[in-house]
Amino acid sequence: MIPGFTTCTVTATWLWEYKKPKLRPSTFDSYEMLIRCHLKPALGHMPLRDLRPEHLQHVYNEEMQQGASARTVRYCHILLHGALAHAEKHQLVARNVSKLTERPRAVRKEMHTLTLDQVAAQLLPAIAQDRLFAAIFLGFGTGLRRLMHILCPIRSGWQRQNPDVPRAD
Repeated sequence: MIPGFTTCTVTATWLWEYKKPKLRPSTFDSYEMLIRCHLKPALGHMPLRDLRPEHLQHVYNEEMQQGASARTVRYCHILLHGALAHAEKHQLVARNVSKLTERPRAVRKEMHTLTLDQVAAQLLPAIAQDRLFAAIFLGFGTGLRRLMHILCPIRSGWQRQNPDVPRAD
């Protein structure tokens, strides 16, 4: 193990040098924000050789207590796990301590749909002047999924021009 490496330097190196070329810009930006806002303040100063599972578990628990969502904490864990796996592969650490932690469970929220009265009284008047009002109204009236009423004519026109390509649906 090489002295002087901190959790922050290893995580940043892993993200910028190894992951950035493979990620979409928006994904890279979200990873960078998670590291900068959540992981660096909590673990960035810690020497890599001193990092223990209890430190990670404490950070995960603290993040949850401070109002971070379970999903955010799970993404932080995924990033740490990837960076530490890379460090383990390059023999910077003896083991990936993130394997010994427990991630918070994702809480599924029940989806609530609008009633017909809510659609008629609140939603439709709110979007009445929108240029996509007719398409949205058609979607509500027919039960089509988002954009299917827009894409169906386009796809069928494309399908006529390319008859050898089978339909996906």
